[in-house]
Formats: sequence, structure tokens, C-alpha cells
Amino acid sequence: MIVAPRGLAVGSYTGWVRLSAPGLDDIVIPVILVVSGLQIGTVSPPSLLFSSTIGGAAPASQVVTIANPASFTLSFHATGTFLQLR
Repeated sequence: MIVAPRGLAVGSYTGWVRLSAPGLDDIVIPVILVVSGLQIGTVSPPSLLFSSTIGGAAPASQVVTIANPASFTLSFHATGTFLQLR
């Protein structure tokens, strides 16, 4: 049996599989398919903090890890907003 959820809306779908063999009673197996929303991954850490002093060295780089729990390709664009705190 192959399940192809592509194109289905989020929700639960019910159906059955019938097994037949000559000379035997059919067996009917109920099937439930649950299609959930797209899981796009997680980002760790959820935020970054950079600190520096006027005239000092640039703050050290930091690593952000993006986990892809699915087998599809992730595309993303990173932007930043910098606020001056006093």
C-alpha cells in the first residue's frame, strides 16, 4: 500500500484495505491517515546577543543551527535589526 498525502488538506482521512484470497473470507482493515501541518524546522538558539564597546573589537561570530526534520529543501534569508541600548 502506498500513501501519497501530497495535495491533501490538513485533517483526518478514513478508509479501508480489503485483503482477498480465493476460497477465504475477505479481511477488511480500517485505515486512518492524519495529515498535519508542514513542519518547517527549528532554530537554535532562538536569539543572539552581540556586545561590543566603542572603538573595541567586533563581537565574536555566533552559530545558528537550523534543523530540518523533513526531507525537503529549506530556503531562507537572514536579516538583522540592530538596536542601540543605553
